[in-house]
Amino acid sequence: MHPKLKEILKPAYRCVGFDSTCDPPMRWTPHSGQVPRGFYGATGDLEEVTLVLVLAEPGNPSRNPGPEECYEDVESAFDFTGYCFLTAGGQGHENVRNLICRCFPGLSLVDAMRKVWITESVLCSAPFPGATIGAGIERFCAEKYLLSQIRLFPHATIAAMGSKAMTRLIRYQAQIPNRIVKCGAVFPPGCNFKSTKVSWDGLVELVTQQGNGESTPSCPWARDDL
Repeated sequence: MHPKLKEILKPAYRCVGFDSTCDPPMRWTPHSGQVPRGFYGATGDLEEVTLVLVLAEPGNPSRNPGPEECYEDVESAFDFTGYCFLTAGGQGHENVRNLICRCFPGLSLVDAMRKVWITESVLCSAPFPGATIGAGIERFCAEKYLLSQIRLFPHATIAAMGSKAMTRLIRYQAQIPNRIVKCGAVFPPGCNFKSTKVSWDGLVELVTQQGNGESTPSCPWARDDL
């Protein structure tokens, strides 16, 4: 894990929000997998990152998590998320793998991860799948963690993967100089919509243009039509 990203995310273990803004409903139970998590990538130099995927929040961990999901610290969370995105996980992880490979053709997935940072707009799971997370919690997590991560990648395109991620990001558009692109969610049910596939195609095209020097990633705008 890159030292600068570790410096930003390490305070999440154990986050002060669990004693204030986020209590309840967010949970700190490392033995059952309930911790801030869902981030991976930037495995080379930070300057190599040209795409940041911002998801909504991590799904609930397994009901009977194995040792690998009993997180100890920020690095164990990073490692397990990497395992899911690189080799395992469910439909959403596979969608991310395919999307990254399309954005960076000719590179192995491992090498492509040098060019991508994946994170969550809220680092903790919702109280239950699909539950609404309070605006105060969303703001707390964005201002303490998300914006600091994005600032490390001033030349990257920021892809909001789903309406929840986009809603959370758009509040801070004035503080994010990057181009913000709205895409469909990578996890069900949003990933199954036809419009979602179209939005992913648009993202691949933009990243390809950026790689060819045909676009300006520092131009701030949001695609609401995708």
